[in-house]
Amino acid sequence: MANELNCAQFSVPYPDPGINGSVNLTVPLFITRIATAYRPYHYYLLSFIVIFSFLSNVCIVMVLSKKEMRTSGVNITMLLIAVCDFGCSVSGLTQLFLRIYSSESEEDGIFLVISEFSLTNNCLFLRISLVASGLGFKIAPCVLMIILSVSLLDEMNKGKISSHNTTNNSRNDKEDKLDRSSRFIQVVLVVFLLTESPQGLFNIVGGLDVIDYIK
Repeated sequence: MANELNCAQFSVPYPDPGINGSVNLTVPLFITRIATAYRPYHYYLLSFIVIFSFLSNVCIVMVLSKKEMRTSGVNITMLLIAVCDFGCSVSGLTQLFLRIYSSESEEDGIFLVISEFSLTNNCLFLRISLVASGLGFKIAPCVLMIILSVSLLDEMNKGKISSHNTTNNSRNDKEDKLDRSSRFIQVVLVVFLLTESPQGLFNIVGGLDVIDYIK
């Protein structure tokens, strides 16, 4: 298909999957084995991540929308990110529902329309759009999420230090809340990076090696 579209890439394309030339190549063999092993678990892992993202963003919005939490610019930015990610998780839940529903009533069929503009200059627009989407919608949010999470955790650590001046009971209660919030933010950050950064990297690599990406 890539050859029919007259696409070009910076490196030498790998042979088509399944032919003799690709059997002994490390990268195609590695990708094929990983994809084969992962495919049976994809739906269940995707369902878990989408549901976890939905619930975690609900919790983040509930916490950061409180009046005392809206005094910090970092908190407001984190709140806006959570709201946007909440929309993505709702979209993911909708896709899961449609996938379950459509599996009972779907019919096989493919309708493919390829824009001529995306194929001009050896698929230049397609390559640029892949790299731009990987950087703008995946890598940049990951970097921003790291910066904001570190800033928020730093503020929470300062709040934990300042609580040492209060009484023992109130201090312990405040420190426990900060510790739970800190662990929760760290878990959300790790899940966000694990789900978003690989997609961004694959898009960027796909833009550079578009023929292999299409295959």
